[in-house]
Amino acid sequence: MTLFELRYGAMRLTFGQPLWEKIESLIVPTIQWIPAEMEICSKASDLAAQLHKLGQPIDEADLFIAATALARNLPLATGNVKHYERIPGLLVED
Repeated sequence: MTLFELRYGAMRLTFGQPLWEKIESLIVPTIQWIPAEMEICSKASDLAAQLHKLGQPIDEADLFIAATALARNLPLATGNVKHYERIPGLLVED
């Protein structure tokens, strides 16, 4: 989902293609990518249902990011800590 967000953000801009090419050549190769496998997809859908029942839904991209961190027992680094604090068991770092 992070790759989706990077590309989507770049491509929305008028100079999106050149920006994406820079991101793709400089940033993408330096990141260890984690595939969204069955465990992550299951965790994301469980989280979605749980937050929906509480009346606190979040978008799918953020669910997959949180589910990936939970499934891999990794902290989630974000500038939007408040957004992810409602997810039980998720270690969030600013």
